[in-house]
This record gives sequence, structure tokens and C-alpha cells, in this order.
Amino acid sequence: MSAPNALSDREYRDLSDALLRRLEAQADAWLQDDVIDIDAQRTGGLLEFTFPDRSKIVVNTQPPLHEVWLASKAGGYHFAWRDGAWRDTKTGDSFDAVFNQQASRQAGRAQCIRVDHHSDSRPHSCPLHVRRNTEDLQDGARCNDEPDCHQERR
Repeated sequence: MSAPNALSDREYRDLSDALLRRLEAQADAWLQDDVIDIDAQRTGGLLEFTFPDRSKIVVNTQPPLHEVWLASKAGGYHFAWRDGAWRDTKTGDSFDAVFNQQASRQAGRAQCIRVDHHSDSRPHSCPLHVRRNTEDLQDGARCNDEPDCHQERR
């Protein structure tokens, strides 16, 4: 696995803020499109998602470390900017793949977001996956349009 890219404090702030904005936009799109009744609350560098079962996913920035952390029912994940994307510091998985997996499990059905592609400001929502349940994810189901969408580690 490659070492984290050396980011300036400003680059880190720009990249982490863009990630949080995209996550907020996706939660708004899910709510507006009646995909899932999700609540998203942001306070500075902390974004908290509350799912219908009252479970939470928390995404927060860690400026001194230049990392982004995600906490879900399954545990905690740390992400650093590597090779042009937020990558898990242990596995190298992309942030969007981990977020998709955890959000889908907590929502009880597949959710798909594309957040690592900072050149595209539109949130990605895969309508094929919205209709599927989490059992499909366990079979390695993926969005045909997005290579990392719901990608499971084997």
C-alpha cells in the first residue's frame, strides 16, 4: 500500500470539506427522492447520519492527522488521501465503498454514493441498488456504472 500523499493543511481542508459536502448532498437526495428517511446533521468537521432504526454513522475530520474517520455499528475506519482518493489506512478500500457498505447495512437495503470523484459535483445514486436488499451486497452485487459501488472485500 502506498504512503499517504503529503497534503498541505489547505489541501486537506478543501478535500475533506468537499467530501462532507457530497455526503450531505447525497443524504438530501435520498430524502428528497424518498429512498430512505435519513437525517444528516453537520457541525463543523463532523457529519452525523441517523437512519430509520435510530442507528448512526458519524464521519468526522481529523485535521492534525490529515485523516477522515467513519464510525458505524460495525466499527471505526480511518481514511487518508492516497492516489487521488480517500483510502482506508489499513485495507486501502475507498471511502465510498466503505460508506456504501456500512450505510446499506444500517439502512437495511442497498444505498449507493459516489464521493471520491471530486471533479463531479453530482451525488451518485444507483436506482438499481435502491430496490435491492442487503443480501445482494453479500453476493458481491455492484453498480454497473460505478466500479467501487458496493464492492465487497473477499
